[in-house]
Amino acid sequence: MGAMTLVVDHREATLKLNRSQTVCLSYPNGEQHRVGLYALQRIIVYGEVDLPAALLRACDKAGISVILLPRHLLLKTLRQLKTS
Repeated sequence: MGAMTLVVDHREATLKLNRSQTVCLSYPNGEQHRVGLYALQRIIVYGEVDLPAALLRACDKAGISVILLPRHLLLKTLRQLKTS
């Protein structure tokens, strides 16, 4: 398990896990980002995001936390994570 936090905060973003254990983040405008699954410590998601079960299972197996938040709690949660 890595030390990186992935924050997904764009409406209609899509997360996928490819065969090489890379998390692919895609936005409706075509922008894409990739990060290795094992570089992550946690994924924080808020808003309407496509999050497939295969990615959730892989995160569980790798010990990566997945946090689903309503919008009004995002800033409070990020502040708490910085102090812990």
